[in-house]
Amino acid sequence: METHHARQGAPIALIVEDDPHLRELAAALLEETDLRVIECEDAEQAFGILCREGDDVAMIFVDIRLPGVLDGMDLARRVRALRERESATPPGVPLIRVAISDRDP
Repeated sequence: METHHARQGAPIALIVEDDPHLRELAAALLEETDLRVIECEDAEQAFGILCREGDDVAMIFVDIRLPGVLDGMDLARRVRALRERESATPPGVPLIRVAISDRDP
């Protein structure tokens, strides 16, 4: 996990990508915003951050295909369940799901 320096208290952009080059590219793009960027290699790590940081997470950029117990879709389901449990009217968290493969046209 890597956290990029930004203003304290700034909303968080959570990047969940196992490919270090893609993760670095996404982080570089998001560093141009006012968001605090946190990079994760897997969904389990990202879910731990979501449980701790909760309301500070403004957006999640997640790979669909991730190693480990949880993949990107599992993480998306857990984010939704966590938000629903925390509030009767859960706020939406923009979730950008990507799947990139050498086999994609």
